[in-house]
Amino acid sequence: MAGGRLNWIDALKGWGIFLVTFGHLRPWLPLETHIYSFHMCLFFFISGYLFRDSYDLPDYIMKRVKGILIPFLLWDLLATIENIGEGHSVRESLARFLVIDGMPCWDAPIW
Repeated sequence: MAGGRLNWIDALKGWGIFLVTFGHLRPWLPLETHIYSFHMCLFFFISGYLFRDSYDLPDYIMKRVKGILIPFLLWDLLATIENIGEGHSVRESLARFLVIDGMPCWDAPIW
């Protein structure tokens, strides 16, 4: 363990990042299917393994809301305003902002 970090966790994350990147290069289909069958589960496993019971749940949730949800909503709002400015319909833009009818947010893949 170097500096309080678990080397095997860092190695797993590194392999996971490599596999996600490699999977997006569209390799041979059976290999791509195999990678997609577990790569996200790997990150959920790592995150669950590192989660501590000592977290105060309301504080933890507020930290995540402030650190992830609010920045995402601001980013999505700016992307919606930009797309309206580019000539997309207000209705479609609001449907994407509010994720109505399964339409993804404008920049969800980037986020």
